[in-house]
Amino acid sequence: MNELTEITKSISDPQNLKNDMAEAVALVSKHFRQKYLAPVKGVYAQRRADCIEKPSPQVALLQACRPFVKNTDMLDRVIDGVTSCNAAARMWNEYRGKRSENRERQNDVVYTDHDTESKSGNSNDIMFMLVMLMAMKR
Repeated sequence: MNELTEITKSISDPQNLKNDMAEAVALVSKHFRQKYLAPVKGVYAQRRADCIEKPSPQVALLQACRPFVKNTDMLDRVIDGVTSCNAAARMWNEYRGKRSENRERQNDVVYTDHDTESKSGNSNDIMFMLVMLMAMKR
């Protein structure tokens, strides 16, 4: 009976519950970062490196303006921002291309209810964008 009393005390203590909830949130957060965010960050880093190696015409133009600009720090931040956007756009295009390929492969069987398709597609798109934005954060 003493063990049961201790368990009941432990459960009813708000601090224990608060600590357990914090631990659960930390575990879920760690799992999300490892399973989803880390791979997306890796892909983002590679696409960013590709954009730096082969800059877009806009970035090339900005880089060409560098000798004529007094505040090169600001220009570098703009170049960095455009490069980040280009890397994100590449990832988005790859993601959308893969979704289209999958849809074409499953054309005969999938999506008889078009409303369900668009709702599911929109939520997947939003989730992908959120994870991508989180991956871009430094």
